[in-house]
Amino acid sequence: MKLDFGVLFRSVLAYLRVSLGMMALLLALSSPLLIPLISSMEICSSKKALLSGAMIFGVPEVATIVALCLLGKERLQQIRSWFVRHLLKLKPSRHSTRLSYYMGLLLMVVAGPVMNIVLFYFPTFGVDWIEYRKVIALACDITFVAAIFIAGEQLWRKIEAIFRFEPTTTPH
Repeated sequence: MKLDFGVLFRSVLAYLRVSLGMMALLLALSSPLLIPLISSMEICSSKKALLSGAMIFGVPEVATIVALCLLGKERLQQIRSWFVRHLLKLKPSRHSTRLSYYMGLLLMVVAGPVMNIVLFYFPTFGVDWIEYRKVIALACDITFVAAIFIAGEQLWRKIEAIFRFEPTTTPH
């Protein structure tokens, strides 16, 4: 059996392009998550600021362009559709009652913006909280996300409607 090195080379090259493209896409999505690691490093503050800014404004854009070049438009669309299909499975599908809807709404308003504003912008409001502020903030964030699921499908549809553009037709 004869080994065709051209076919082997093309298949290895295609595998390498997909692997590098996926790594570039993951880098683009996860680079802002490296900011806490950068801020805890023992380097001067100007370098921390430069690296943190690059993780927000430079690296994601460049890595996305590299991923697009390596993966191609069709493969990137396949990845996007797979991701959206699996993300939509997280959407609450139950019909909520009036009580659960308003309970979820109340939790969103209280635990989300109100508690985080009080915790971080008015630290003297609760002097006893100061040492547990990060833990309380994390609990408020988790409660905020859970409130979306507690409120159910009605709230989810309203949130979706905010971000959906539907052109209106004007009668002539």
